[in-house]
Amino acid sequence: MRPSEREQDARSHGLADGPPGTTRSPSGRMAGPSDVVHLVGSSGARRRITSDVVQRSGYIQGMIDFGVDTDGNISVRVPLDDNLLDPLIDVLGCGAVAPERFEQATLLQLLPALYYLQAPDDMIDSICWTVGQTLAIPDDQWSSSRVEHQWQQHTRTVGLADLPGWVVGDLTCRLARLAFRDTCCWRVRRNRVDWSRRSVWGTLRQDWFSNLPQGTAVYDLILDRNRIETIQGKRIFERLSSLRLLSLCRNRISTIAPGAFEGLPSLSTLVLAGNRISTIEQGTFNGLLSSLQELYLENNSLLVVPDGVFAGMSLLSHLSLSSNQISRLATGTFKGLPALTHLYLRQNRIRAIDDGAFEGLSSLQTLDLHSNCISSRLSTGTFKGLSALTYLNLICNQIAAIDEGAFDGLSSLTKLFLGGNRISSRLTTGTFKGLSALSHLDLGGNLIVTIDEGAFDGLSSLQILTLGNIRISSRLATGTFKGLSALTHLDLGSNGIATIDDAPFGALSSLFELDLQFSLISAIAKGAFQGLSSIGKLVLTGNPICDAWADDQYVAR
Repeated sequence: MRPSEREQDARSHGLADGPPGTTRSPSGRMAGPSDVVHLVGSSGARRRITSDVVQRSGYIQGMIDFGVDTDGNISVRVPLDDNLLDPLIDVLGCGAVAPERFEQATLLQLLPALYYLQAPDDMIDSICWTVGQTLAIPDDQWSSSRVEHQWQQHTRTVGLADLPGWVVGDLTCRLARLAFRDTCCWRVRRNRVDWSRRSVWGTLRQDWFSNLPQGTAVYDLILDRNRIETIQGKRIFERLSSLRLLSLCRNRISTIAPGAFEGLPSLSTLVLAGNRISTIEQGTFNGLLSSLQELYLENNSLLVVPDGVFAGMSLLSHLSLSSNQISRLATGTFKGLPALTHLYLRQNRIRAIDDGAFEGLSSLQTLDLHSNCISSRLSTGTFKGLSALTYLNLICNQIAAIDEGAFDGLSSLTKLFLGGNRISSRLTTGTFKGLSALSHLDLGGNLIVTIDEGAFDGLSSLQILTLGNIRISSRLATGTFKGLSALTHLDLGSNGIATIDDAPFGALSSLFELDLQFSLISAIAKGAFQGLSSIGKLVLTGNPICDAWADDQYVAR
């Protein structure tokens, strides 16, 4: 779009006068801080590129703002909101100024001083380079073609891949190196540095950040999906003392030096998921004890959780250790975490939970142990001290029996998932005593044959009960669901039930949905559904009912 067209377009959108803080270009078009490129040259370059040279270029005169500041620096501002990559290339020396007045050698003097590049949010937010330093890529390790390739990979993502090759080659040799071993710059967007998928690799050391001024205001540092293997030394990130989020997800990290995270007083979230960490040394999280709130260590290779390795993290609320190889939770494993509310341990190899393993977790609300190898029995004391727990997931373990009192003290528990275990034979009276707040109980996919009368005593708040795909034998007896006056959904599908006696559901005055599909029901007593005053859906699909009585108004096929 030509300048005159852009000016007309601006007027048509009511932008002729421009918002506060904008300046008028020679063409009359407004250039604000969110839609311009700044190319700031050093005073040394000024001797070759002067303001009168730029003014005499009629081609770019209508597109840019320029000036010379009090220190003799040249400022060139090029609008990019119309994706004017060709004019940008022109400004960099491919025709905007006559070759005899703007030589390639002069441009090479300007490039090392390139200071600030900014464009609209849909292209580039900002890229900053330190002035006056050389790119620290050892010649004996990296060829120029490799460096050029890395720069081209980066520029392709930010819309500058069309820069001429000789510009790219010089840029990669002269730009200051701020942080990363085989990259050229940071991408900063609203105090956020996101360097995911950038082939950053090797050992992360303190000198990677040595060029940054102390207290650089970066709040989020994202280094996901790179090839970092080691975090070596103490106080690696202290130059980024404002960090709140540090994410190193899906690298190849196997070793973290104790004290590596010291010097980060504001860090609240640390993501180390998807690495190769097999051990955590004492002192690894020194410096984070009074600030860290969320720690993600899932998808690593941890074999054990060292006793007290998290002790002292007074604000930690979320801890994820899922998808590791942890086999045992010993007494005191999680001591010293008074603020912990969510603990995720799913998909490990946990076989045993020692009494007192969760001692001290007085604020814990969510405990996820899905898909482990917990075997034998749930004994009294397993969950001792978890008075605030509301969610307990034990699906897909190998639990064979539940001792009476196994859930003692869980007075706040609202959701309990025990599906996909090996709980066998019978549910006895008092199995779930003390769970007066429980609203959802899942026992599906177990080996339960008999449910004793009174097995659900005390579950006065229960609303959803799943007993599908277990092995309840031929008959549902009267009194099986005594005391479940708040129950609204009952799943008994895919069982061996053949006969329904009179009024086995008589106490379920709030029941809305009853699922009996794919069982062996061939006989239903006349008063089988007596007392179901709130029933809205009765599912009997897949049963061999022939001449048995059933009131059609309840049947959903």
